[in-house]
Amino acid sequence: KTCLRLDACTGKTLTTYRAPGLWGWIAKDGPLLLGSGSELDARRKRADPKISNSVFAIESTSGELKWTHKGGRIEHDGIAVGGGRLFLVDSELTDQQRAEGLKNTIRDSSVADRQAVDRRGKPIAADIRKLVVLDMKTGKPIWAIPFNATDITLDDTIVSDGRVAV
Repeated sequence: KTCLRLDACTGKTLTTYRAPGLWGWIAKDGPLLLGSGSELDARRKRADPKISNSVFAIESTSGELKWTHKGGRIEHDGIAVGGGRLFLVDSELTDQQRAEGLKNTIRDSSVADRQAVDRRGKPIAADIRKLVVLDMKTGKPIWAIPFNATDITLDDTIVSDGRVAV
């Protein structure tokens, strides 16, 4: 639930940061400490180590929470920062976004086109997600684009026997 800022020479704790949830992904950009938060999985008695349901920014000098953006299923390896923006891929969509995403297919150009079928030849459900871009200072969405990620996640899906691999 906490993140410690340590003195590099002494190891002494300089600041303790509290997340609005359980810490997942973490980064620092300028004065902002960025993170993702997960809820506790009561059955497993821990947070999912790969997926969060929010991202947030904390002012690193004061420890003040600047903003929180609620999402659905945000994979930690789908979060990036740059140019004053935070980019994330979220797999929680409305029906309208899902329909729009089906029309926007991303292809993996490193492999020849192939059928989206599992090891038994059964069709794999489309993996529809959305790319969300937030203003890093305010946490407000700048834009979001739903897309069909099936072709780029197909190998992971086949290996996991059709379950969404994360």
